[in-house]
Amino acid sequence: MKKHVSIRKAQLNDSKFIYDLRFSDHVIKHSWNKYKPSFDEHEEFFARYFREYYIIVYCGVDEGFIRKEINGNVSIAIREMLCNTGMGAETLSRFYGHAELMFENSIGVGCFLSAGWKPIGWVYGREGY
Repeated sequence: MKKHVSIRKAQLNDSKFIYDLRFSDHVIKHSWNKYKPSFDEHEEFFARYFREYYIIVYCGVDEGFIRKEINGNVSIAIREMLCNTGMGAETLSRFYGHAELMFENSIGVGCFLSAGWKPIGWVYGREGY
């Protein structure tokens, strides 16, 4: 899978893709924040913060995203059919920072661990530049 996975900076026109994935059932159930804003609210938010997002591209198709907040917090979401394929771990291995994962999110925990992130209490971290 590695040779087909790339990352690109998000653009404003990625807003709908990110909204649909972020608030899909399989992503929101593992999110600390369960609030689903209206699409208009999301558009307003995304216009301010889109520079924190990266789009995961597989074989030329947008399949997920990573958000790296200015405080170093990292989160990832990929399409459900691509969970447990190594795509998330391979992408996360290119990032550093910290992530707060729900204990019940075994797919997410495995993804971060496979990418070389280490548990620090209940937070996962990876140092780098």
